[in-house]
Amino acid sequence: MLFNSGFGGALGTISGLLRKSDVALLDNRSHLSLRDGAVLSRCRTEKFEHNDPASLDVALTRQKARRQLVIVEGIYSMDGDFGNLTELLAVAESHGASVFIDEAHSMLGCGEHGRGAAEHFGVEDRVPLVYGTFSKAFGALGGFVAGSKETLQYLRFYAHPYVYSCALPPVVIAAILKALELGTSQPELRVQLWKNADYFHAQLQSLGLDTGASTTYVMPIVIGDRGRMYRLGHELRRRGLWVAPVDYPAVPQNRICFRACVTAKHTRADLDEALNILADTLVPAMLQQQSA
Repeated sequence: MLFNSGFGGALGTISGLLRKSDVALLDNRSHLSLRDGAVLSRCRTEKFEHNDPASLDVALTRQKARRQLVIVEGIYSMDGDFGNLTELLAVAESHGASVFIDEAHSMLGCGEHGRGAAEHFGVEDRVPLVYGTFSKAFGALGGFVAGSKETLQYLRFYAHPYVYSCALPPVVIAAILKALELGTSQPELRVQLWKNADYFHAQLQSLGLDTGASTTYVMPIVIGDRGRMYRLGHELRRRGLWVAPVDYPAVPQNRICFRACVTAKHTRADLDEALNILADTLVPAMLQQQSA
């Protein structure tokens, strides 16, 4: 089931699925689209500590006798770490709760066939609902939800961003289909993506830059101060490097950062040039901050 917006699709799916008597249990690093969907549904919401199965168990226990939906992500967009799918699924199953996985940042990039983090961890058959977007690895726009025929038929009537929005243009669908063809027929792209990610991550750490808990091709470079981040961002752009700034409230104020994302098409020369610019720009600024 396709949506013409990644944010709108996640919001519409969650708000369409849940009712006031239900409970949404969200990882406290969940994307705003998922949280907004739960709020819009007017269901009861609970948060659990990031990737913490014990915290999820406590939250589920508090909400027994209600229909429960555990909402997690394959790769967390701001932290760049994998969802702890195996352990969180085990806890959810022990309580009879359903699980929804947002694979926006993991689709095509993870798993033997590119089906995301659930495939990567071998838990696809235990996940009844998968959401993803076309604005990341697909290089297009929009989103999709996959699940049982009965669930999707229900959502066609109750997911308002689907019901009351125009369909994706045919040219966008053609681009998505081509990206899907390339992503599933050329596994060497995934191999190269992870080689690039491992190399870039190791080099960032050798420079002493704070990449948080990232273990994937999404890497925060924590600055921790808004003014400093924007000053450094202008300097990086002047040197020819674009790294996306991430400001509060998308992240806590002490975790304000740049978000670096490598691709399979970055060459080693590309990565080394970026690292040289980061070393010349960020490292002196961080040293100056530490000595202040």
